[in-house]
Amino acid sequence: MLRTSWLQTAPREVALRVTAIYVVVGALWIVGSDYAAGTLLAHIVAPDLVQTVKGLFFVAVSAGFLFLAVRHWVGQIADRSSAALAETIRAEHAQERARLEAEALARAKSQFMASISHELRTPLNAVIGFAELMETMAGQMTPDQIRDYAGEIGVGGRGLLALVQDITAVAEADAGQRMRIESVNLLEEVERTLRLAVSRHTAERRPVTVHIDPDTVLRTDGTALRQILFALMDNAIRHTPMGTAVTVSAAATPGGVMLVVEDTGPGLPAEVLARLGEPFLRGGDPLIAGRGLGLGLYLVCRLSRQLGGGLQGGNRPGGGARLTVVLPDGPAGTLLSPPPPAIPPTL
Repeated sequence: MLRTSWLQTAPREVALRVTAIYVVVGALWIVGSDYAAGTLLAHIVAPDLVQTVKGLFFVAVSAGFLFLAVRHWVGQIADRSSAALAETIRAEHAQERARLEAEALARAKSQFMASISHELRTPLNAVIGFAELMETMAGQMTPDQIRDYAGEIGVGGRGLLALVQDITAVAEADAGQRMRIESVNLLEEVERTLRLAVSRHTAERRPVTVHIDPDTVLRTDGTALRQILFALMDNAIRHTPMGTAVTVSAAATPGGVMLVVEDTGPGLPAEVLARLGEPFLRGGDPLIAGRGLGLGLYLVCRLSRQLGGGLQGGNRPGGGARLTVVLPDGPAGTLLSPPPPAIPPTL
């Protein structure tokens, strides 16, 4: 709009300025030269010659002024054209970025709906199936069968609850939340969270070793820390083969703590590491990569960034994955807003 308006008015402005200068210079020249010719040169040079010289001199001077004026205004027009073109290009780039972000959001939404549909269907089928069996076989079932079927229903129900909790945690992290900073003992939180993660996967035992100084205390948001720890533990158990050894360790840094979770599984492929932190990202062993929504490390990435830290991923020299979370010893009472959406790394 701005570009169109000044381009429309520029020719008229240039014409008026050139005309005004021409009229002023011409009038001054005519008046001044006539006076000089009539008073100073009348008895020296022939009048016709004086008029001819006056005309030629006027044409030369006015042509020079015209050249300078046109060059100046054409330069202004060129500068304005360049500025307008640059602004147009910036707007087009911004529009393209917005389009790509919208497409990425649409893909993420579609992927989320597909993933949530699949992940909900499995525990729901178990709950409904065993409930129908109990209803059909009522009066014919032994106490052991009732106990087994009820246990399967409980497993399916806990699976549904876990999915809801995962989605709720991610939604809260994306929305941003006020972090309530408190002093927490890292070893105690790791052990407590590990028990919860193991209870979630009772059929998938993993030997877990913890190497954390019992005196390690961190000032951070306790709820966010527990969500980070649980997502790391759950990821290590869910996405590694049976028998994989998991190690949790922590080391003090100048500004906080570096938490490391390692395993002896197949490790993370390069394409997964390149996208570490994105939602719905699942990789590794194809036999176990498809389980879950792929929101665990996304949650770790979002929360650790909100706390002022971050998530890094890699593979151990001897094989297996290594996930490192940097947690700063944060100030109290800080309102942390969600990071920019640029789609960040995660699993």
